[in-house]
Parts: sequence; structure tokens; C-alpha cells
Amino acid sequence: GSKDRTAKSVRADRDSIRAALRQNVAEMLTPRELAAFDDYESVADQILLEKTVDSQLGALASGLTAENRLLTSQVMAEELVREFDLYDQTDEIYSVDNFNQAQARGLQNTLLRLSGTLTEDQLGQVQGFVDQALAMFDVMSDGGGA
Repeated sequence: GSKDRTAKSVRADRDSIRAALRQNVAEMLTPRELAAFDDYESVADQILLEKTVDSQLGALASGLTAENRLLTSQVMAEELVREFDLYDQTDEIYSVDNFNQAQARGLQNTLLRLSGTLTEDQLGQVQGFVDQALAMFDVMSDGGGA
């Protein structure tokens, strides 16, 4: 809610919370269990985004084949994680607009990566999904789509 916090400072707070959680978890787990926890934590954001994107693609890009939906979910999650990580290293103000801009970059990067892989029809399904997301980001912006 603070309008003067940078993305970098919000990320530092999240990292601090995750470190404290890991310390608490480390006190309860065996070394082997802690290693499994660490392995999962290293990909948790990717997994969550893949599941979220897959669900959204199922609803908003229903013409995608199951194979292409899975591929698109994986690529999109990778690109979103990458853009969020880049954004989290900036001194930009942490805001819905700036976060949505990072998402938009990730979605556009997804289209670029898939352009040589998917058929025109299947890429059109992904493009439609991206267009809907970008329109939603525009409506959510500080300018209200103006």
C-alpha cells in the first residue's frame, strides 16, 4: 500500500520473510527433508504460475490443444518469473501499474518464444489470451484505460 516503496525494497522484505520461514522449518526437519524443502522452494514460484496460467488458458484460450496449453503454461511461467525477478531488482515504485508492466513484458516474451513453435491458429489462441490480459492491465492502470 505504500506509494514510496521500491520493488527492490519489497523484494528484500519478502526475502527476509522467506529466510525466517526457512530457519523455522530447518528446526523441525531432518537434513534430508530440509534439502527437499529447499529444492521445492527453488521452483515454487514457477510451479504456482504454471498452474495459475494453465487454469486461465483453459478458460480463456480453450482452442489450445492440451499439449500446446502445457507448453504455453511452462513458457509463460518462465517468462513471468524472469520479468518479476528483473522488476524486483529495480528502484521503480512498487505499484500495480509497474507490476502489470512486468507481466505484460513476460506475456509478450512468451509470444516471441512460441512464434516459431506453434501453428498460426494455436499462436492466435495465445495472442487472444495475451490481448485480454493487456486490456485488463490497461483498465487497472492509474489512468483507468484513458
